[in-house]
Amino acid sequence: HEGFGDETVVQGEMSTAQRRPGRAGDAAEAPVRVRTRGESLQWAFSNWCRIISVVILFVGFLGAVIYASAKLRFVEDVLPRISDPLMFWLFNVVVASFAVIPGAASATSIAAGVIYGTPVGVALVSTSCAVGAGVSFLIARYAARPLVERVFVKEGSRFAVLDQAVMRDGAQIVLLARLSPVSPYVAMSFMFGLTAVDFLPYIGASAVGILPACFVYVYMGDTGR
Repeated sequence: HEGFGDETVVQGEMSTAQRRPGRAGDAAEAPVRVRTRGESLQWAFSNWCRIISVVILFVGFLGAVIYASAKLRFVEDVLPRISDPLMFWLFNVVVASFAVIPGAASATSIAAGVIYGTPVGVALVSTSCAVGAGVSFLIARYAARPLVERVFVKEGSRFAVLDQAVMRDGAQIVLLARLSPVSPYVAMSFMFGLTAVDFLPYIGASAVGILPACFVYVYMGDTGR
């Protein structure tokens, strides 16, 4: 009789344990709240405002660069203005953030070697380029990433798989991209901002990856002055 009672208790415990997963499953299968039409319109409007703001900023800066290139002479007009280390650093932050024109970052690196020599030039170029990479990344992350998530990052899609790979091995991928001599610096900064890579691994890998190219271009300017 006692054994039968024990068996009854065990069966009761088993039945209770069997019911628990069902409750968890019911909670997991609870319906997800769907945005109302007004919330969806507000979300789309805010994203489009972000994108338009970035486009206006980018087009304005590109127009200013083209105008300055046509009106200014680098040696006579630009070099005297960036002879101060702080002014050069700020100038190169802007170049590293927005200048998608091929050769812009290389030109400023060579100029740093001409003006300041190799040690100071490498320090100025590497730090300003790292900050510029962070600026481009944050603009892309907060202006366009929400739209990318909504349109492209869907379960099972190729972009979702790529997004997860970049998030998992972000530092290695960023480092390899920065070490590549054919990788466009500013364009890659914006592209990484559209992915799920975390900011700190991205900025750390960028700061390390740009050192070899910085040294080469700055040293070229130093030896040629």
